[in-house]
Parts: sequence; structure tokens; C-alpha cells
Amino acid sequence: MRFERMLTYRGRRERRLDAESFTELYLALCQDLTVARANNYSPALISRLNRLVHAGYRLLYKARPFSIRRIIRFWRIDFPRTVRDTISAVILTALLFYGLGFFSYLLVRTYPQAAYIIAGEDTLVSLERMYDPDGERLHHQRDENTDAGMFAFYIYNNVSIGFRIFAGGVFFGIGSLLILIFNGVFFGTVWAHLIHMGYQSTFLSFVIGHGFIELNAFVLCGVAGLKMGWALTAPGNLSRRDALKRAADRALPLVYGGAGMLFVAAVIEAFWSARPLSFEIKAAFAVTAAVLNILYFWLSGRR
Repeated sequence: MRFERMLTYRGRRERRLDAESFTELYLALCQDLTVARANNYSPALISRLNRLVHAGYRLLYKARPFSIRRIIRFWRIDFPRTVRDTISAVILTALLFYGLGFFSYLLVRTYPQAAYIIAGEDTLVSLERMYDPDGERLHHQRDENTDAGMFAFYIYNNVSIGFRIFAGGVFFGIGSLLILIFNGVFFGTVWAHLIHMGYQSTFLSFVIGHGFIELNAFVLCGVAGLKMGWALTAPGNLSRRDALKRAADRALPLVYGGAGMLFVAAVIEAFWSARPLSFEIKAAFAVTAAVLNILYFWLSGRR
């Protein structure tokens, strides 16, 4: 059998393996296994097909050595292609996240006291001090050491949120859903409260540069977590353990890419967002970054 011979390749011969032919044969083998199970063929045949499918799966998804070429390929091809392949889930998750943010924004704008119930008084007081146009923080020029320290804080805080959103998927997706809902409602509440306080100029001037990248990274981590949750809820013919492992393998590019986006957002937030520049300059920078981000996901990895 040709597929069995491909499984025995090693070393340099394995590198010359015809990936397209292997994938076609693997998919055909999976279909044969499904047909055999549906028609109750002999247990020996089903066992043999099942063994070959698992061997092919291990070969397709086995760990490969670290290399710069793999990193470049991931960012140039794999990550944007994965986002496009899951675009329906990305759109639905984004609608949930931003929709709840907009709803909480309207709620707090209509009933300002609701912000203290949602976010808490201590949190809001701290944010007011941070974005007060007459406060000391905005008029105090940060040095390079402070920027570096804030960069480390943003990396820890934002990446940890992204990974918590993803890891919440192991609770049948409920954890990812709840963390996404909380963050969407929280961001909308903070935005509305600071505008109510009259701090919109300082707040928007700070968040406009990195907000688009950061929030969309949370959305992608949410998609990855919800995919794991769906695999546990509806594993199909697989055990929940195998379904979770397969879903995690397919979701990891979204998590790695989301973490990379959060890294970029942290760089902008630490070294650019706090700079005392005009709002027009920061708005132009934000629009340029957003357009480049959209073009990256739309065009990269198509060839």
C-alpha cells in the first residue's frame, strides 16, 4: 500500500515526501475508515485502517525542530491563513466581544452610576487619576527605564489575559466565553465612564494607537478557546481527549499569533502611546496600523 510505504520514510527521504499526495491519501484513508465503521465491516479491517489513520496523524502533526524559516513561514503563511480559514468564527466572536462592549458603553452613558457596579469604585478612581488631563501622570515625562518597565508589565498583563481566554476553553468553552464577556463589558464601561468624566481626549489619545491590535488579539484567543470547548461538547466519533487534542493543535496558531499581536501592541503602548504628540498624529498612526493589519490577514499566505 502506497500510504504505508510513505509512513516508513525516514531522514532525508522523509523530507522529499510528496506532501500533497500524502495529504490526499490520508484524507481518502479517513473516508475509508468512516465508511468501514458505518457499514460494520470486519473488526480486523477497521482496526488496520484506524492504526494507519493514527500513524498518519502523528506524522502530519509531529514536532519539528526550531528554525528561523519555520517562524517566518508561520507569520507569512500559516497564521493569516488560519485566521481566514476560521473567519466565520472570528466574525461571530468579534460581534459578541465588541457588541457587549458597545452595549455596556450605552448603558453607562445612560446610567453613569452603573459603571461603579460593573467595574468597581477603586478601579474607576485609579483610571481617573491615570487619564485626568490635569493630573501629574500625564505631565510627567517618562524616561527609557520607565518605558521598559511598562513594556514588561503590558506584556505580562495582556498576554496572560489572552492565554486565560484560550485556556478557558477546556471548561467546554464556558471559561473562554465568560472571560470574553467580562473584558468586553469592562472595556465598554471604562470608555463610557472616562468620557462621562470629560477625559475622552487623554483616554483616546493613549489607546488609539494599540487598541485595535490588542482587542483583536483577544478575539483570536477567544476563537481558539471556543474551538476547544466545541470539540469537548461535540467530539463526534472521537473520544473527548482525542477531540480536545486535535482542536488544540488546530487552535494553537491562533494563540501564538494572538500572543505575537499582543507583543506588538505592548511595544506600541509602552514606547508610543504615552508620547506627548498631537491627537492627529496618533490617529494617523492608528489608521495606518489598522489598514496594514487588515491587509496582512487578507493577502498574506494566499500564494
